[in-house]
Amino acid sequence: MLSDATRKTIRDLMARYPQARSALGPALEAAQQQIGYLPDEAMAEVAAMFDLEPMEVQAFVGFYHMLHQWPVGEFHVEVCTNVP
Repeated sequence: MLSDATRKTIRDLMARYPQARSALGPALEAAQQQIGYLPDEAMAEVAAMFDLEPMEVQAFVGFYHMLHQWPVGEFHVEVCTNVP
């Protein structure tokens, strides 16, 4: 599912950090940029690259609102509610 270019980008991100797991967020953003969202197959591929269980990656994606498990529209309006 992930292209060779996206896989290379993810490997480059992993090499940039002292602990490869620190690159999980940027890696998922790269995968989402290629596909448009993060289907289960893409999350499983990223999990394998990081030597993680797919459920760990799904939990990460579920926590961050900027990562999408389903297709979304072209434009996104987000409102920040935690700044005074």
